[in-house]
Amino acid sequence: MTDQQDWDAAATEAGYLPASEYVKRWATVRHEWEQANDAQIAALDRLNEATIAYNIAVNAWLKAKKHEKG
Repeated sequence: MTDQQDWDAAATEAGYLPASEYVKRWATVRHEWEQANDAQIAALDRLNEATIAYNIAVNAWLKAKKHEKG
């Protein structure tokens, strides 16, 4: 047996998941995390763009209101 097989067998015998299974799960979780992180960054970018557009609109509205009064 290889060292990895020995470690997996010892872990299983002790009631734990084999180390190779932890590595597979970590890779899956890491991939899911990266996808979620990318989605969050994209959402924050859209929120930032919307905030800028809102501020531009409010500034234009305020400028129009000022001209109405003045």
